[in-house]
Amino acid sequence: MPACILFMIMSASLVTEKNSAAFYLSVTACLLIVIALLITLLVEVPIDNQIRTWTAETVPDDWTTLRARWQVFHTARTFVSLGSLASLIAAVLSTKQQK
Repeated sequence: MPACILFMIMSASLVTEKNSAAFYLSVTACLLIVIALLITLLVEVPIDNQIRTWTAETVPDDWTTLRARWQVFHTARTFVSLGSLASLIAAVLSTKQQK
């Protein structure tokens, strides 16, 4: 994912017209993928690490609450990632239309 973010930033910087839809869509794509990374690192990975330490005897009583929280953030991350991809595709298509 860090390499993806780097290449997305590079592609945004290559847009020649900085006050264009392609540039703003590229920047939006970059921001959305960074948000997806933050959701992964700040919410999902800690939950995964906590679950990894459980055994059949040490599963907490509120494990379904934790599972539901993980699912909500996983769904959010999925939609944010799809929004990033859609923004990047729209940026590329709008760049081609300008030429």
